[in-house]
Amino acid sequence: MTRRRSTTAMAVVVSLAAISAGTWGLSKWRPFEHESASIEWPENIEALVTYIETTSDLRFLESIEFKYIADTDDYNNAAGDPVEERSAERLAELAAEEAVGRALGLWGGDASLVESLDTIRAAAPRPARWRPADNLMLINAPDEKEELAPAVRADLVVYLTQALIEQNFHLIELRQSVDTAQEFDALAAIHIGYALWIRDQYVDDLSADDREQYQSEAAAQSEEYAESVDSVPATFKAIRIAFQVLGPVFITALAEDDPALVLDAFRSHIPTALDQISLPSAKYLRKDATESIDAPSGPRGATILRSEQLGPFRLFLMLATGLPANEALTASDGWGNDRLTTYELDGRVCADLHVVADSPDDADRLERAITQWAVARPRGADTLVGRDDVHLYASVCDPGTGEAQSTADNDDIEQYFSRADLLGQQAADTGKPALAECIATEFFAQFTFAQLDSASLDVDLEAAFAEIEDDCRNSV
Repeated sequence: MTRRRSTTAMAVVVSLAAISAGTWGLSKWRPFEHESASIEWPENIEALVTYIETTSDLRFLESIEFKYIADTDDYNNAAGDPVEERSAERLAELAAEEAVGRALGLWGGDASLVESLDTIRAAAPRPARWRPADNLMLINAPDEKEELAPAVRADLVVYLTQALIEQNFHLIELRQSVDTAQEFDALAAIHIGYALWIRDQYVDDLSADDREQYQSEAAAQSEEYAESVDSVPATFKAIRIAFQVLGPVFITALAEDDPALVLDAFRSHIPTALDQISLPSAKYLRKDATESIDAPSGPRGATILRSEQLGPFRLFLMLATGLPANEALTASDGWGNDRLTTYELDGRVCADLHVVADSPDDADRLERAITQWAVARPRGADTLVGRDDVHLYASVCDPGTGEAQSTADNDDIEQYFSRADLLGQQAADTGKPALAECIATEFFAQFTFAQLDSASLDVDLEAAFAEIEDDCRNSV
């Protein structure tokens, strides 16, 4: 059996959430020469650039400005996110989003999005930070002659790789023009995913002493960040970084299948939703396009607030409130597309959800999952569900801040993230992404992470894993 994941979902969240995703998007591919541009790099950056260019087989086309700030307080002030000046309109939007999250079961009545956003913003930034709008790299170090710690170098590999991708593929234009949140998240996933994939190779190539130092430094950063954002709901943190967790696995799967597929993902075969990122063999390489769908119109007399996509990950978090996490994950894999219309009616914030399944079997699983989610909703949510062929419908209202309700916890979140981790491990170990995906999908369909993390599980996991592996080898 493969090694057990040693970190929890929240450890993944805190280790990645502080890495800025930069500015996302893709535009028309432009060919480039594989001759390095005549760029002078700072002394403690040049080796990192050489490593990134060699590993990626891409070249930087223009210089980047570097600013070194030795004083940590001064650096934090320069690298931290600015305080958001929120208008009354913005506060109303956040209040509505908060209410919809309560209605769907993403968080309970004690959650405050304003406080959560402020808490995350106030967390200390990482010791390097890329500001793409200014073509600027900030580094918490005295100058270019300073020998940078392994964790700082690793962060710089992430940001420099993002800048390299931006220069070669011109990401900003498409990011600004995409129509859906899922397209945005998919583009974000391949951008940060490729950067983290390069980072992981860099760490693997460090000397034993540097790798040990990196692991110690990274663990300390994660612990510090975890403590600073402990009050933020686990689901809110997970939603913000899901694409960062899934992205490197997607890149690993493509690279193991055919390295040329990685550039195709930036150029001619751009993913359009997170389900393609999380299940690359079944939903990306087989070209499982998102289904066409209409947004609910909302009831007569309602004031429409917004129409958006929920997406497969938030759908999973929602379904996990009514089903065991393994069943909720299998059901959410049947996501083909969705639209969520939020509105205000008689002083209450409500939402109508329309989900289209990939197939009739997927619709059956989703129908059961949405029905169980509705049963688990507080009475004040006034939930209704329906189905028409592969189309599923639900209507729900904010139950208010005083209603107790169950929400997805760390173990539920880990169900989604650990499956991705296992998929990536198996893809790298076997060199067969389709086999890896079969193993990971079936393993986490049979077991919940809570069971795997429990000493009382009365199952021979080694034997169960071996049987799943054999079945997958025979079927893939």
